[in-house]
Amino acid sequence: MELKNNKIISTAFITLLFFIMAYSPPFYNAEADELLDILKAKGLLTEGEAANLEKGGDQKLKGKFKDGFKWESGDKASSIQIGGRVHGDVDIFETSHAKPSTIYLRRARLEAGGRFYEYYEFKVQGDYGEGAFSAKDLFINMNYDERLQLKVGQYKEPLALEQITSTKYIDFKERSLIGGRIAPDRDIGIMLHGHFAEKTLGYQLGVFNGNGSNVKEDTDGDKDIAMRVWYEPFKDLHLGGAFTWGHLSRGLTDYKQSGSSSNVLAFDSAKVNGANMDLLRTGAELSYGIGPARITSEYMRADYGNVNVVSTGTPNDFFVQGVYANASWFLTGEEKRPKGGEFGKLHPNQNFNLKTGGLGAWELLAGYEWVDVDRDWLNVAGLSGADRTDSYKAGINWYHNPLFRVMLDYVYNDYSADIVKQDVGAKKDYEHQVWMRFSLEF
Repeated sequence: MELKNNKIISTAFITLLFFIMAYSPPFYNAEADELLDILKAKGLLTEGEAANLEKGGDQKLKGKFKDGFKWESGDKASSIQIGGRVHGDVDIFETSHAKPSTIYLRRARLEAGGRFYEYYEFKVQGDYGEGAFSAKDLFINMNYDERLQLKVGQYKEPLALEQITSTKYIDFKERSLIGGRIAPDRDIGIMLHGHFAEKTLGYQLGVFNGNGSNVKEDTDGDKDIAMRVWYEPFKDLHLGGAFTWGHLSRGLTDYKQSGSSSNVLAFDSAKVNGANMDLLRTGAELSYGIGPARITSEYMRADYGNVNVVSTGTPNDFFVQGVYANASWFLTGEEKRPKGGEFGKLHPNQNFNLKTGGLGAWELLAGYEWVDVDRDWLNVAGLSGADRTDSYKAGINWYHNPLFRVMLDYVYNDYSADIVKQDVGAKKDYEHQVWMRFSLEF
C-alpha cells in the first residue's frame, strides 16, 4: 500500500527541521574557555571546580559552518546537521523531439542528520522538486564498530557505484541509461555494513522488501537480498562487485526503457504476468585515476526468470545488460576519487572569486555506454523497439566552490531501430539533447 498522506509527511518534516534549528543551543562561545583559565589563575576557582564546569560544557552543542551547518557537543558524542540541495535544470531537445525543451526544478531537498550518544546515527530527507513531496532517506544506523554497523529504514539498495553516489557528485547531470534501468533505487530494509583498514575494504549485506520507496509495508512475503563489496587498495583505484536477488509478484505488467527523456521509449516489452518471476541483478565496478584524470566504468545485468509472456502463455527467461564508461580531466588540477565506496564532495584548489581572481575547478567529461536488451522481449501492439542503444556524452563542470557547480552536457543516443514515442513527435532512431544544471547544496 503506497503512502497517501504526503501532506502530513511534508508538514511533519518541515516542523522537525524548524524545531531543530529553532531550539538548538546557540553557537558555542570560545571565550568561555578563556574565562575559566582567568578564574583559575586568580584563584577564584579550584582545579576541580573548573573541571566540573568544563565537563558540563561538553554537553553543549557548538555550532560551526564547514561545507554546511553543523552543531556538535564538546565531547563529540552527539551532533546534528541541517542541509539540503537545489537542482535547477534546463533540458533542450531537438525540435522534432516528443518532449518540449523546458526549465524546471528537478530537486529541492531538505534534510537533517546526526548522531546521539556516540553510536546512534540518523538521517531524515524529503524532496519537494517537480511539484510534489517525496520522502527519500529515512533511516537509523547503529554504529558500535565501523566494521559491523546495522542500518534500518529507507535508503538505497546497494548495487552500483554510480547509484550509491549522490546526485550532488555524479559526473553528468543524469546517471547512465543502464543504471536507471537495472539498479534499484531506495527501498525499505535492514542491512549490515562496514569497512576495514581505514576504509580500503568494505561490504554491504541487506534484506529489502523489494517494493521501492514510500511503500508503507511489503505487498507480499518475498524479499530482495542485496550484497556489495568494494576494495580501494590505494587512493587512485576502486574495484567493486554486487548482486541482488528477489522473487517478484507484480501481476500483469510490461517493462520499459526510456531514452534520455521519459517521453521516448527505447523499448517496451510484451505484456507479461509477473506473478512468479525471479530477478537477479549483477554489477562490476572500476574507477582508476592518474592525477587530475580519471575513468570510471561499470557493467550491469538483470536476468528475469520464469517470465510468463501473455501472448504466448509460456514462461521464458530474458535479460537486459549494459556498460558505461566516463572519463574526466580537471583543467585546474584537482583530483576526484571515490572514498569509502562512493564519490563525495570535491574541494576546488581555489574557489571562484571575482575579487581575488579565483577560477574555481573546471572539469572536462566524455562518456559512452551501450544497453543491450533480449530481442524476444520487444513486441507491443505490433511495434518493435530498439534492442541496442549506444549513447555518447560530452560535458563540462564548473565548481565555484565545494557547494555550488554549473553543469553543461551534450548527449547523443543512437538506437538500433526506430524508438517508440509516447507523445506527438517524429519517429526516429536517434536522439540529440543538451542539458544544463545549477547545483547548490547546503
